[in-house]
Amino acid sequence: MNYTANINGIMVNEEYSDLTKVKEEIEARLTPFTKRCNMGLFAKKYKVDYCGQKMAYPNAKDAYRAGEKVTLYFDMIATDTNYSFTLDGAELMRDYDREKGFVLRFTMPDHDVKLHCSSRNTMLIDMAEAE
Repeated sequence: MNYTANINGIMVNEEYSDLTKVKEEIEARLTPFTKRCNMGLFAKKYKVDYCGQKMAYPNAKDAYRAGEKVTLYFDMIATDTNYSFTLDGAELMRDYDREKGFVLRFTMPDHDVKLHCSSRNTMLIDMAEAE
């Protein structure tokens, strides 16, 4: 028996003795397309909470796809100030670019995340430490 199918532009026009073979052939040809959809344009995006400081990251987006490599720049840098960054409470390592400021990199997980920046002015005396 001859079966013909056109699914998402994939033509299956071959002779098979049963429909199970047709189904297997269609699935085999669609698998690469399905993987691209799940990892690409149609993958779910997850939000980044910048803790009210999104303006400090000039290239920040509201959301990224799971597995996406994210690079953010933090350019609101003051002198005599120490900065630390956490992503969902875990310390986030950073690099420094003379033109763009701190460079933060992470892979977006499959859930919303919270990016937090802490700063401490090193010119102020902490009375608790001074005692």
